Amino acid sequence: MNSTPVPLHGEPSVKIQSDLTTAWLTLRGGHIAPVDFRLDDGMLAQPYSLAPWEPSDYPEQPPILQILRGDFFCLPFGADPGQTCPHGDPANARWQITKQDESSLALAQKDISNQGCIKKRVHLSKGQRVLYQEHLLDGFDGPFCYGHHPILHIPKGVSCPLRTSAFKFAQTCPSRFANPELGEHGCLAQGARFDSLSAVPLANGGTLDLRQYPHQSDCEDLLMLTPAETGLAWTALTFPGYVWLSLRSTVQFPSTVLWLSNGGRPQPPWDGRHTRRIGVEDVCAYFAEGPAASTRQPLSNEGIKTAHHFTSGKTVLLRHAQGVHPVKGQPGLAELQPVEGEQTAKLIFEDGQAAYMPMDWHWLLEPDQGLSQ
Repeated sequence: MNSTPVPLHGEPSVKIQSDLTTAWLTLRGGHIAPVDFRLDDGMLAQPYSLAPWEPSDYPEQPPILQILRGDFFCLPFGADPGQTCPHGDPANARWQITKQDESSLALAQKDISNQGCIKKRVHLSKGQRVLYQEHLLDGFDGPFCYGHHPILHIPKGVSCPLRTSAFKFAQTCPSRFANPELGEHGCLAQGARFDSLSAVPLANGGTLDLRQYPHQSDCEDLLMLTPAETGLAWTALTFPGYVWLSLRSTVQFPSTVLWLSNGGRPQPPWDGRHTRRIGVEDVCAYFAEGPAASTRQPLSNEGIKTAHHFTSGKTVLLRHAQGVHPVKGQPGLAELQPVEGEQTAKLIFEDGQAAYMPMDWHWLLEPDQGLSQ
């Protein structure tokens, strides 16, 4: 198959497709977007964000900000103070294609952090509206934080129900996420614990109901949730006519960082234009505080891992799935139940609807023996 990249939103990208899904991946940074999911009525679900600028508009910015779109893999996750290029080589540097067919793409990067190699595979399956990704990490030694970084764009005039697996830990960013010295604005309290998305503490007192997003404009905020149970965990946003969800093993990705980006950054390249976006970032990390903070394991007393200790000579395989499924109206997702022995997950919605989503959830759990909780 021809793997010649095609400029898409200003960045050379390659395409994979199945009967229900088409996805584009940038060779710089491995960002995946747009992704088109074909629904039963012939309409397209297009949940992923493309930044309101193109790479050539800001050549002085780090590659990740030039390209910013969809989902990308980060290692390390975040950045230490003073670092100007967050999320590491996987989200910034060029990937080399090693194999491609119509519905799958294999790529590689070498000398990550002057240590290891990462092999990436993205694939689609017939009859499924699911984007499967895996990253094989080899040669790394020592503690590293990492994560997936999907960014969704909520259309104007739409508010999306946001739901997650039951969680045991929930807190707003422990440091100042929006920097007032740069003119940035945030609305959430700093370092505040909470028990429900319906009552997230605000900086000026009171609480915010984050079960619907977006909430208010001119804000940049961050929070982190850790599921109560070990195993499969999910996060879902319901758009008109479909639900988008991510699914992962909590052994590989213990927590989810939610980045609420709604015009709170006035400086370039943001210029107040990056609005109605939400990052649903499944991580093994301590918020986006960077590798120095994450590798200190600050939540160890909570039983929450924020970095994995890699051993040279031992490979680690990380797997992640994101997809959509048609739904009538716009109900919140109440529960996701894997169907034993089948490549299916039962979705139960708050309005009583139930649907069966084709998805290979077993695939997500297969590599768990390579990591310890």
